[in-house]
Amino acid sequence: MEKNVLKFSEVSINGMTLHTEFLYHRLLKQDVKILLLTEYINNSLNFRKQLTITNYEKDINLNIGDMVILNAATDKINKYKISIGKAKVKKINNNSIVVKPYEIIIDNKLSANIDDMFCPLESRIINVKYLEKEYPSVFDEYKKRYNNYLNKLDKKKYINGLFKTYYDSIIQYFKDNSNYYSISKVTAMSSYLNAKKYFEDKDKIVSNPNVFIKDFHLEFDLLLLKKGVNKRKFIFNLDEVEAIVELKSNGIIGYGNKDTKKDKAYNNKRWFEAYVTFDNDYKKREMSLKNYDELLKNKTVSTNYRNLKERVQKIDYIFFCLYEKNYVRSATYENTYFDLLATGKTHKGIYFGISNGDKYVIPIDY
Repeated sequence: MEKNVLKFSEVSINGMTLHTEFLYHRLLKQDVKILLLTEYINNSLNFRKQLTITNYEKDINLNIGDMVILNAATDKINKYKISIGKAKVKKINNNSIVVKPYEIIIDNKLSANIDDMFCPLESRIINVKYLEKEYPSVFDEYKKRYNNYLNKLDKKKYINGLFKTYYDSIIQYFKDNSNYYSISKVTAMSSYLNAKKYFEDKDKIVSNPNVFIKDFHLEFDLLLLKKGVNKRKFIFNLDEVEAIVELKSNGIIGYGNKDTKKDKAYNNKRWFEAYVTFDNDYKKREMSLKNYDELLKNKTVSTNYRNLKERVQKIDYIFFCLYEKNYVRSATYENTYFDLLATGKTHKGIYFGISNGDKYVIPIDY
């Protein structure tokens, strides 16, 4: 690598001044590299035309045209520990340096090809023999999709498609909250704004955040509505709803071995399969329904609820996941994807960014 190392802790991008310690605290390592070194130009991901560094260590003698390794500060203890890429010095001002990125560091190696940051899915689905036995048709469909995905993989289609929404979501998060720490409610609102734009670009009618279907017990992140429906309401009749959308900005909390097996507590479903079909609290809810029926000395409450739930389950359900992981021990992306397949044609997953090591994994339905 180059001898010149430019150590910095603050940058100006997309109209924001950001501390790199804040970036490293809240984002994946690859997110920081992609955010600082690249930008979308005409809907195509390229190295930035320029990166303005506004706070840096002055113990370096630089000239215009020099090539430098960029080291961003991560925290006070391990300051400037992580190298993100290589750039050429374009301008040197009194309080800033403007550089043009040319290479990105992936797995401790410089690459002039941004596409190297993206890799195909390495299948790590858990309890394969169990799934083959308990979900034979679903498992066959999964294998078919996975093999077709590997045979026709197109990195550019993903990078300039779904991944752009993920990239834009990172910028949205910092526009809405530039603190060192994340704020859950603000992050949720940022995710809603990203999803709203995504669906409205596809001519969908998007509800307010945190809304309800009349008489159903759950709050929904957002609903896609039928034409002519007043989208400013917060409670909707079932016949006004086109689709239910579940938003996840940071994925779900793991997917352990026990979650992969059917459980009576989940109406004989796997955990996430039950979650997306409103059965994750099945045992508790059935007990409540029984108590209500006994109180009224008839089965009105349980019958009405089950009928409504059955109708709600027939509506399209979209799992809008901005980020998920696919690690060896959990393979959360792959297993949640499998569960969505298991629920039938009404349930779909849109996964935008998936991590594995120093790279992004391209999702199956990209």
